[in-house]
Amino acid sequence: MELEIKCSADKCKIDKELFKIVITNLVTNSVKASKKGRKIIINMYNEENNFILSVKDFGIGIDNEHIERVLEPFYMVDKSRSRSNNGTGLGLAICKKIIEAHNGKIIINSKLNEGTEIRIII
Repeated sequence: MELEIKCSADKCKIDKELFKIVITNLVTNSVKASKKGRKIIINMYNEENNFILSVKDFGIGIDNEHIERVLEPFYMVDKSRSRSNNGTGLGLAICKKIIEAHNGKIIINSKLNEGTEIRIII
């Protein structure tokens, strides 16, 4: 896992406890989607007046038809895979609500069998 933080604490006006939940959910999803030994990259930085969090994995990826739906509560791309990983389909929905409460947005870029990058912009 690679972590890079390039933001000044006074510019990151976020609820740190809620944001721990976001980071935990995103990293947990990346670990579940990646084979053992694959890299996961986490970046946190300021860009103009925005705080950016990016979590990128090189795992199984998400097909385009599912990208928007994975943010819905209880939606699972592959229910059998999610059950074997103890998934509930709530993690990304919770992240979305926390991000929206901070007037932010969540952007998902993914390719099947290549990986996923989730960017949070607040």
